[in-house]
Amino acid sequence: MVTSVVSSCVQSLQLTTSKSSCLEGLGWLAERLTSDLILERLLPQLIHFLTSAVPSVITTAVAVLVRSLGHVTSVPRSEAKTFPEYILPVLSPLAKHRSVSVRCALARHLASLASLASKWLDMVITASPPIHAATDYHSELSNLHTNFEDLVTALLEDSNTSNKREDNKQDNSVKQVLVNESATKLAVWLGRQKATDVLLSHMFTFLNDSDSQLRYCFYDNISGVASSIGWHCSSMLKPLMEQGLGDPEEMVVARTISAISVILIVTITITSTSIIAAHITIITGIAVTIAIAIVAL
Repeated sequence: MVTSVVSSCVQSLQLTTSKSSCLEGLGWLAERLTSDLILERLLPQLIHFLTSAVPSVITTAVAVLVRSLGHVTSVPRSEAKTFPEYILPVLSPLAKHRSVSVRCALARHLASLASLASKWLDMVITASPPIHAATDYHSELSNLHTNFEDLVTALLEDSNTSNKREDNKQDNSVKQVLVNESATKLAVWLGRQKATDVLLSHMFTFLNDSDSQLRYCFYDNISGVASSIGWHCSSMLKPLMEQGLGDPEEMVVARTISAISVILIVTITITSTSIIAAHITIITGIAVTIAIAIVAL
């Protein structure tokens, strides 16, 4: 009854505060409803709010969507196309939305959405006849990866002309939010090769930016991303760590040293002798650079 009442009011709401309160109510209901009711009653309303003209409503809707889908524990085969053909087409345009807050909201929850998309596919395959399961799974998973790779690329290349800070410099908050909140989890979800090609390659460009906060963001998260990708990226990291140690901003240098220490700790846990040797060679070179920098001081 409560669900019916709340759902019937959605289309008639005018005030932003009313819409936000309604969204919180939908999130509260999602915790108490069955999966079928979430899909049939709540999801259409959340999609409606995602198309709102008010940025604050959209940001709240993205958060509530993630929370609500997290309570879905079963998906019938009839709902197999709901995520790729109903949810993603509404979310994708948000990566180019005029509002920075909307793009940041998508960036903040992108890893969770990717995980939910995979979970959705797993539940659909579980409900499918075995004869179709394997073929459907791989093709659908490939499509999901393509969609999320496009979103990651769009958000990491965010350069909306309206993104200007008070000092008239580019506002890189969307990139920072994505890397700070989602990068490590996305690296695991995308897999080693795609994480390197799509995620890490874009993160490397942060080091050429004049914004010290963006460079700090890189070194603050590179250890987690690199650990997810594996030791194969070690050779690429050495010159980047050396560059960080020579950064004119003290906070960037400090974060670089912290990143090196984390990578060292991860290296110690690796059992392969050849991999340890590769790490030691790289880290020795970085250690020499640190020593030279200290002597120069």
